[in-house]
Amino acid sequence: MKLIIFLCLTIVALVQAEGEEEREKLNEQVKKCEEELGGPKNLLEKLEKGEDIGDATKAGKMALCFNVKMGHMDADGDVVEPEFVEHVERLTSNVALRGKIVDECGKKNGETPEIAALNFVRCMLRLVP
Repeated sequence: MKLIIFLCLTIVALVQAEGEEEREKLNEQVKKCEEELGGPKNLLEKLEKGEDIGDATKAGKMALCFNVKMGHMDADGDVVEPEFVEHVERLTSNVALRGKIVDECGKKNGETPEIAALNFVRCMLRLVP
């Protein structure tokens, strides 16, 4: 029984570590896109706090940029399912939450690639702990 508990705790710790690595990779790509596109600065933090992001098209270009670099979306704003599902699996060990994230965020939601990318980021920020 102790072995089973130990293995479960080890698995949870590994998933949490992978989640942190995934967040670090995302932050690196966000910074690269900020430099390439000239902002907007602190987009993720502003979206998370519900602050004004300014021009939605410019913010959407940046969201598309880093999601393409991460492999979560293609240039048309469509979610790349295998990579996205793997990303979600690295973010959380909660299987029910994984399914909810994939169901709610895993489809293109927007008329342009930029707006779809911005909506994707909003969805992820709303659901990912």
